[in-house]
Amino acid sequence: MEISSVNKDDGSLLVASTDAAGRFAITGLNAGRHKILIRRPGYLQKEALFKELSEDHPATSLSIRMTPAAVLTGTVTDERGHPLEGAWVIPLRMQWRDGRMVRSSSPISHTNDLGQFRASGLDPGRYLLMVHYRRGAIRADAAERAGGYAPVYAPGVIEADRALPVDLPPGQTRQVDIVFRISPVVVVRGKLEGERCEEHTRIGLSPLGEPDSGFLWANYQPARVQFQFQGIPVGDYVLRGDCNGVSASRLEGRTVLHIEPGGNQDVDLVMVPRKLVKGRVVAENDAAYVPRKIMTVQAEPVESSWSVRTADVQADGTFRLYAGPELCQISMKGLSDESGEIITKVEYGGKAWKDRIVDFSQDGAEVKIVVVRNSGSFMGRIVDERERPAPHAVVLLLDADKERALRSGPLKAMEAGDDGSFVIRGVPAGKYSVVALRELTPEEASEPLLVSRLLDRAETITIAEGAQETLTVKAKSLVEIYQ
Repeated sequence: MEISSVNKDDGSLLVASTDAAGRFAITGLNAGRHKILIRRPGYLQKEALFKELSEDHPATSLSIRMTPAAVLTGTVTDERGHPLEGAWVIPLRMQWRDGRMVRSSSPISHTNDLGQFRASGLDPGRYLLMVHYRRGAIRADAAERAGGYAPVYAPGVIEADRALPVDLPPGQTRQVDIVFRISPVVVVRGKLEGERCEEHTRIGLSPLGEPDSGFLWANYQPARVQFQFQGIPVGDYVLRGDCNGVSASRLEGRTVLHIEPGGNQDVDLVMVPRKLVKGRVVAENDAAYVPRKIMTVQAEPVESSWSVRTADVQADGTFRLYAGPELCQISMKGLSDESGEIITKVEYGGKAWKDRIVDFSQDGAEVKIVVVRNSGSFMGRIVDERERPAPHAVVLLLDADKERALRSGPLKAMEAGDDGSFVIRGVPAGKYSVVALRELTPEEASEPLLVSRLLDRAETITIAEGAQETLTVKAKSLVEIYQ
């Protein structure tokens, strides 16, 4: 096993190896904070942090538990059962990001002459398997001449929402066989109509109802105001145009496309000015809110996470936001974590909107965002099975309702300090599940398979309005969670 130490202050690097018992020693380290990288075949790369080394504390020790990697194997065949050689098999890991489920690509595997593939070194989690095939091994028909075939998801479907997810615990191998069903792809092309905006224009296409499955970007020619997408499978899509030029050119367009087989599809996208929405941030009981630092309001369209609208909050709490006539989720950047600031309500058009999702296609005088300070918090420490501090373990705050927790993922994720202590602020009154984990980062904790296992092992706490709760949480390992 290879152990590398990187000094985060001066960048110096030292390398060592473990003995047969897994022990190691790295000598000659300079003072400062060091990051440790551990590599071993068949295991996930691990990072850890030394405590600050100085003349008063010239040495330290740590125990590191490695997580075995997972493996996916299987066979890809055509509809007649013949193996497909040279197909691309792409594991898509499912994770929450800002409360939304997204899919991120893992390294690509290729099938051999028997149609077999093996994807190794995978993080534990929940995956979709996607297969691309662009060679003429099936049959040379109109679909191949049009630019290939649509990607297929395991076990053999075109639509991602019909795919069967694969759960991969640490160190386990799962076999998934995939039937590649032929579905032709087409070319979508068109031009922009309406008001002109030649600078900073983006044209995107995404499956209808799947805002986070990934956008396809057009080959856009500003001089001719034309765009083109290649290799698009049949189905329903949302086509969007977005222009963030000068203030007079804040334009956008949106239309729904139903794409059928049969060659090229032409479409015109009409660009119109965005709606100017005025708003203000207030405290409880409509009291004046004074920003303590730079703050922004964000309006993220529900169906397209790439076209987020932002506005700066002025010293008097007001803001001006350019938004399209659609559903947008309102959030804020710059809220004070130390003061426990949270958004408790968003009003527009004379009513409060659930989950801060506002319909800007409706008329309204202004957006009002209510921010509360000194919300609830909880603090404490994370310990291991021997009641010793668990430095840099991660504590997760989840909705106590299992169905809601599985829809939204972790509400808060915080890494403990060197002494295992943590503080989580900005917690609304309510009932929560709390659990702590070793061997991962807060970002890695946003994974649906992991959360589904955690909910059965978490502690339940209730936080009153503005209250502070103190607790000790015993950290669990990934292997223990997946057993």
